[in-house]
Amino acid sequence: MKKLGKILLICFAVLCVLSTVAISLTIGWRPFIGPKSRELTSRQFERTPERVARGRYLVHGVLACETCHSPKDWTQHGGPVAPGMELTGQAVDFPGFPGNLFIPNITPDPETGSGKWTDDQIARAIREGIKHDGTTLFPMMPYEAFKNLSDEDLASVVVYLRSIPPVKNPLPPIKINFPVNYLVRGVPEPITQPVHGPNMSDPIARGKYYVTMGCGCHNPIEKLGYGGGERLQGRFWGTWSAPTSRPMHQALVTTTKAPSSALCVPDMSALAS
Repeated sequence: MKKLGKILLICFAVLCVLSTVAISLTIGWRPFIGPKSRELTSRQFERTPERVARGRYLVHGVLACETCHSPKDWTQHGGPVAPGMELTGQAVDFPGFPGNLFIPNITPDPETGSGKWTDDQIARAIREGIKHDGTTLFPMMPYEAFKNLSDEDLASVVVYLRSIPPVKNPLPPIKINFPVNYLVRGVPEPITQPVHGPNMSDPIARGKYYVTMGCGCHNPIEKLGYGGGERLQGRFWGTWSAPTSRPMHQALVTTTKAPSSALCVPDMSALAS
């Protein structure tokens, strides 16, 4: 019996070691101990007309926040934002999503929106993927790209979101199924150092800065940057593939079952300004 007990103890120890190594080399420990996050600060961003204007440009243009956070009127050509519902959040029917997808209301309504969130709670959610309650944002919110958003542009976005009219739009919280709800905890990364913007007088640096944050749908293949091919599917717009942003001889061949005009795409023409 003693020999059997010793064998079982050794087997258990080996299993523990192997499990530890396997977890460390694959999903890591964040799914078990929670996401990386920094402590919130009491910072408040100064409200200025310049920041409101810059924030409006970023929210409605480069960052394309309306694409997810604003419900659309799909009875109209191009699916414009439903009147009076800008950034109020919505339920999204996304085939294959591991759970129930509800995009939150980010207007400053104190009951159903961001009205009770601090400036730093909003800032941390945008760039670091941590909600106001300390839990993990599902990375459909592109905070991995928004981590490159400069400190000044981040402040402008927060100031602009504070300036828009509050709209009451109660929505259930997003529900992510097991085990994905644990796996996503490994995605957020805290930002503890200043993030500087590009030299805005340099058109290449300026363009790269904007493209890094605003063209993710065109970049599904790591080895062919912005080659297109991301497929989006929904019951309102059918199936749509993001076109290439590369020279045509490098393009991917894509097909679509619905005209591109059925998908509301933000106007990016101001990127050159």
